[in-house]
Amino acid sequence: EIQKHSCELLNRNRAQAIAYFEQKGLPTTKSESYKYTNLLPLYQHDWHLPNPEVNSALNIGEIFSCDVPELDTDLVITLNGRFMEFQGNKQNLPEGTLIGGLAQMSNQHPELVEKYLSEQVKNDEDSLVALNAALSVDGIFMYIPKNAVFEKPIQIVNLLTGDLPLLTHKRNLIIADENSHSQIVICDHTLSAEKFFDNSITEVVVKQNAKLEYYNIQNQHNDSAQFTSVYANVHRDAVFHGSTISLHGGLIRNNLHITLLEEGAHADASGLSLTDRNQHVDNHTHITHAAPNCTSNQFFKSVLDDQSTTVFTGRILAKPGAQHTNAYQSNKSLLLTSDASANSRPQLEIYAD
Repeated sequence: EIQKHSCELLNRNRAQAIAYFEQKGLPTTKSESYKYTNLLPLYQHDWHLPNPEVNSALNIGEIFSCDVPELDTDLVITLNGRFMEFQGNKQNLPEGTLIGGLAQMSNQHPELVEKYLSEQVKNDEDSLVALNAALSVDGIFMYIPKNAVFEKPIQIVNLLTGDLPLLTHKRNLIIADENSHSQIVICDHTLSAEKFFDNSITEVVVKQNAKLEYYNIQNQHNDSAQFTSVYANVHRDAVFHGSTISLHGGLIRNNLHITLLEEGAHADASGLSLTDRNQHVDNHTHITHAAPNCTSNQFFKSVLDDQSTTVFTGRILAKPGAQHTNAYQSNKSLLLTSDASANSRPQLEIYAD
């Protein structure tokens, strides 16, 4: 059923991903990277995959509208992990811009999608990555052409709704070509009170001298579990800025992997968590300096109320040959009660002589 509603490029790796996930299973607290994030409660539910036929029958305009006043963006909607529609004027976008569903675009522009899909991430890095590769049907594909400068941000609204506990997956691919400048704002919302387990992967390619700003606002209800993994490759003299604001969500895990591939590459990674009740937010960053003369900054803050918990694991890796690396990392937490708890784990590995 998944293969029928997806595309050949996503289908070709499913068997390998399923085999790896069967071998590893969901991560446990015995795994060092999930030491403070307990996924065992997720085992206790019977999850259902979204029915794509139901998605096509829904009218987005009737179930959702963005209520932020004067937010001037071009709007993209996904529903239960599948691209639904672009609510903007494509005539106003820079010539050559491509925005649509990953499954559809991989058939229309295979030369672009095949070149970059799964190049930033491997299934064996995390079993939840393999789970996404096994079960994702669709997602967002966005190509920003050379020298393009977007006048307004692209706002991607990810909606979850259903009357059964849903296990949803999105596979996104964003390519910012040379000398381009763009902003993307992602908003995650739940529209029904059911339980959700949302597992998404976004691959980002920032080519030479391009600048991409990527913002994610997480606002799902507290019966949801949200896993987001962003893998960004940054090329010569390019800039990638990734920022996540976690407002609501029962269990949130954000993986951010940035690789500075060529000289002059720069990355900013930041996050803000506002937690209460029994919320748990885990930010896990891994910035790799693979070339000399690259810079990176990490700023993560959290404010915790009630019995909420947060985790920050930030790893900086300077590979052999990555001389003149300049990397900064900061994590600060404000505990409003004696029952709140914050865990901070900075990590630094230097192999450049």
